[in-house]
Amino acid sequence: MDSKKISLLEGILLILFALSIDAAQGLGGMAFASVFGSVFGLMAWIYGIFGWLFLLLYFWMKGSSLNNKGGVGGILGWMLGAGIIEAIPIINVVPGITLGVVMTIIKINMGVAV
Repeated sequence: MDSKKISLLEGILLILFALSIDAAQGLGGMAFASVFGSVFGLMAWIYGIFGWLFLLLYFWMKGSSLNNKGGVGGILGWMLGAGIIEAIPIINVVPGITLGVVMTIIKINMGVAV
């Protein structure tokens, strides 16, 4: 049996979920100028917050620490870094939450203290 904490299927589903959050936030940001877009933008923002919290809770329930003493933070460090990327106007085109999830999965599966 694998010693990995996150299986391939779990990893794929987590990455797809993170991509859906990034896509919703991207579409919500582009559509924010119209009347209906502002409602969609608000819904995308709420979806992003709850999705981000779900990912934090999921990784924490898998046994990873929220913060890693002596190094670049654990889950919280990667996810806050992703949130900062999403907050910068021009750089937010990059799927920051997806990058944070991928880096967290890699750290967990490599056995690095996360």
